[in-house]
Amino acid sequence: MHLDFWDVMTFIALLILLAGFTVIFVWFISLPGKLAIKRKHPHAEAVKLMGNLGFLGGIPWLHALMWSIHDSVTIDIRRLPKEERDHIEAEIAALRGEEEKKSDSPGKAAIRDSDPSERTEA
Repeated sequence: MHLDFWDVMTFIALLILLAGFTVIFVWFISLPGKLAIKRKHPHAEAVKLMGNLGFLGGIPWLHALMWSIHDSVTIDIRRLPKEERDHIEAEIAALRGEEEKKSDSPGKAAIRDSDPSERTEA
């Protein structure tokens, strides 16, 4: 069997289309995670995982997309609001692959690790 020029060009075009479809598909299924990281969502890692694995069923992917856009107001009661914001920013930096920022006040770690009953109000 002899393949001429147009047969080879057809196979090349099909391979290019397949590669393009794969890139678009991977971008599309990772969209909820990227949105959550961009919006500094407090549960960005969970949204990213649910978006990447949820495409198998369809409904979990849609839930991850809605969750990534939802403006979640979650405060961890173990930290004060500023500490919570700093912690979320550190998690987002880790998800992006960036280096963690150093804490500007070392006393906060001691306050956070101490027993709440030992805290005194100034």
